[in-house]
Amino acid sequence: MKYILGTFQKLEKGDEMTNKSDTMSEQERNELLEQLTGLRSSHLEKWSQKVWSDLEIPFSLEDGLRAFTKSELDDIRKYLNVTGVSGLKKGDLLQVLLEEVPKKIEDICKRWDDKRFSMLLQIANNGGKITAPSSIGLVQAGYLRTTGFIFTGTNQEKEVIALPVECIDQIKGLKNNLAVRSKVKRNTEWLNLSRGLLYYYGTLNGSQLIELVGSYINEPVEVKEYFEVMHDANEFMEDYQYDRHGFSDQAVVNPESVIAEHALRKDLSFYPFSKQQLLKAGETDFMERNKSYVKLVKHLKQSFEIDKEEVDEIVEQCVIDIQNGATFNEVVEYFSDQFEFEGINEVQELMDHVTNLMNNTRLWILKGYTPTELAQQERKHLKPLPTIQSKTQEPKEVVKIGRNEPCPCGSGKKYKKCCGK
Repeated sequence: MKYILGTFQKLEKGDEMTNKSDTMSEQERNELLEQLTGLRSSHLEKWSQKVWSDLEIPFSLEDGLRAFTKSELDDIRKYLNVTGVSGLKKGDLLQVLLEEVPKKIEDICKRWDDKRFSMLLQIANNGGKITAPSSIGLVQAGYLRTTGFIFTGTNQEKEVIALPVECIDQIKGLKNNLAVRSKVKRNTEWLNLSRGLLYYYGTLNGSQLIELVGSYINEPVEVKEYFEVMHDANEFMEDYQYDRHGFSDQAVVNPESVIAEHALRKDLSFYPFSKQQLLKAGETDFMERNKSYVKLVKHLKQSFEIDKEEVDEIVEQCVIDIQNGATFNEVVEYFSDQFEFEGINEVQELMDHVTNLMNNTRLWILKGYTPTELAQQERKHLKPLPTIQSKTQEPKEVVKIGRNEPCPCGSGKKYKKCCGK
């Protein structure tokens, strides 16, 4: 299903998939999009039925795992890193997992952040079941099922997340496990800082991320554990992209372009955000709403009398487009598609707001600076023009010669009888 979703997203963006796609006509592309849309909808519907199927509560670990297919049990085995049993039949693999899953719970929690760990404790403290939060979609539900000890389903006509009875007390005990809580706290900070860095810088390779995160926590980052934590978190929330260029914010359309622009500015340091700024930017659905942003939202809301949330969504998309390299004309055209302007004065007002927004939006290609900040910084480093030295020589001191003194020309005559005539 992930392949289908990825292909669909690439086609929507118009990204290159194969050499053949370069010559794909608009009609062919639209037809393929339509086919993929139908295929995606079909898969999502089937997966939804599976994820939220009827779940009897209470249930044992064996009851929960037995309802899974062999393929799903294999996914659990891989997630738990249980080796040497890939060739087992379903029944034998089930017996292995019944033994391994309880052993792995603590280690799994040591890779988690506070969001997942707190939810797990909430389920355990609520008798092993909670109503699924709105933040839990099909991706998140699929991830939880892959742990082997968290199950999803429908109980009493509600979508729920539940635990097997034999795991509840074990999980409750993790609340006072200092080793687990220490790792959870560290992971939460790692992840929020990383998301904040990607929000402002767009794309960073692994070495850059580790170095920058380490500079904010004032200690070396354990590389292997860091990447395990990052990978595991992204399987749950899909917060960022990862490819050969490195890690990218989800909104980045062309990571290669961002990396290239960073390289062109190799002498420019990344903007020095505070730790608190990055932690805030690492929160889910964060958007920096600066003064220019707020003024534009207010202007559009007053001019067109539409809901503030709707205007905010429009301006938020505009900021993302600007970060991805949209030109001034493209931004103005974007707003023209959203609103109907009655006269030149309204258009001019919009253009003024757009100019202000573009000049004060932090850009990935500028390493987190706004165009205004970068211009100010460059002016600070301009060297004053050198002072031009005058070529006029200082007048030499004139020696006065008496009329009766020997002439300096060496003739032997008195000055008044020679050169002084």
